[in-house]
Amino acid sequence: MRRAAAAAKINLALVVGPQRDDGKHELVTVYQRVALSDRIAVEHSAELRVTGFAGDTLVRQALELVADGDGTSFAARIEKRIPVAAGLAGGSTDAATALRLANDTLAEPLELDALHRLASGLGADVPFFLHDGVQLATGDGTTLEPIDMPQEFADFDQQAREVV
Repeated sequence: MRRAAAAAKINLALVVGPQRDDGKHELVTVYQRVALSDRIAVEHSAELRVTGFAGDTLVRQALELVADGDGTSFAARIEKRIPVAAGLAGGSTDAATALRLANDTLAEPLELDALHRLASGLGADVPFFLHDGVQLATGDGTTLEPIDMPQEFADFDQQAREVV
């Protein structure tokens, strides 16, 4: 069984632009992790199962995306600490963490670019949780670029990733 913290995030800045042809809004934001986190555990299983949080939809979808096609599936357990609908990306971080943990169990894990594409299909801020550090997000929120921040922000982001 693989376990990891799933850190919440805040937007240090957020500018929402016009609606795009795909129905999403153009945006520019800066994503930063915070120390509040859920806990996610993932293991191989004969059937897809997510326990611990009845309201989950994204973890289940993430695990379906990584299933390796030979009948192997995953079981995940969510220990919820991030408040629901608080704007802290609790569902997104859980999905990204489950995606990463499940991928790590595969005989041939997907590369980061492939994981990023899968995560982008789950939600605008899901890919952020696959990358290190503070990120500038543009487009629909899935185009990411690391940005330099004052040292205390960088240290805080690293500490948030290490919470277990």
